[in-house]
Amino acid sequence: MKDPNTVIVQLESISKTFRTRTSFLTGSTKEVVALNRVSFEIFKGEIFGLVGESGSGKTTTGRLIVKLETPDSGKLLVDGNDITQIKGRNLKNFRKKVQMIFQDPYQSLNPYFSVYDSVSEPLIVHNVGDSATRKDRVRQSLKDVGLSPPDDFFYRYPHQMSGGQRQRVAIARAMVLKPEFVVADEPTSMLDASIAIHIFNILSELRKKLNVTFLFITHSLAAARYLCDRIGVIYKGEMVETGAAEDIIQNPQHPYTQALIQAHPRFRHGPILKKYIR
Repeated sequence: MKDPNTVIVQLESISKTFRTRTSFLTGSTKEVVALNRVSFEIFKGEIFGLVGESGSGKTTTGRLIVKLETPDSGKLLVDGNDITQIKGRNLKNFRKKVQMIFQDPYQSLNPYFSVYDSVSEPLIVHNVGDSATRKDRVRQSLKDVGLSPPDDFFYRYPHQMSGGQRQRVAIARAMVLKPEFVVADEPTSMLDASIAIHIFNILSELRKKLNVTFLFITHSLAAARYLCDRIGVIYKGEMVETGAAEDIIQNPQHPYTQALIQAHPRFRHGPILKKYIR
């Protein structure tokens, strides 16, 4: 259940710069500012959409939250605890509560692992249950994402499934630990629109059934409007606008948000947003 009074994730002035080598001969490097003092909150039980174009810093934000990257400065809190510099056992315990769904399910799934191996792996890593209870947990997780009967999928491999089925397996793997918070990094960008709608509905149902909070990363305001309670718009590493999803769509304040809306055919020709088109 959504609770606007309980903050589950909070970013305070988070900055991140990457250094890339521009020449192997001279060893010269170039700095790329991915995030510049980004701050926002995500409330318990909501789906928060982070919207921006490629290179805006949205994926870096998600990777920082799940501790695949470390910020250069700022503070990251989950459940009120500062997790900016956690390591070792504390980090392992943290990852039981916070999971990530990646953009490309074919790359995120081990091609040599069966569906059962992939989904049960987090349970084994975190020493959850025994072989019998793990099988039940995997079975239920596959049911939750619409892969039924689940036993029919246990011994399939990624190449034996469609893109939509692979992404459902990736979602099942992220959810099998029953996390409190999940980062979904453009989970439908490689899928057809009709399949994407099914994935959106799965995420929405999982939110209700498991009371999980989502950060939904996307380049599409239409997708964010369909799925999310609130939206944050990020541009060149800076958060330029946040608000309720429908408020952002109907009354965008920042020129970049307005440009995103104008670039979307459905919005551009829709009655709600005609006033933004010159």
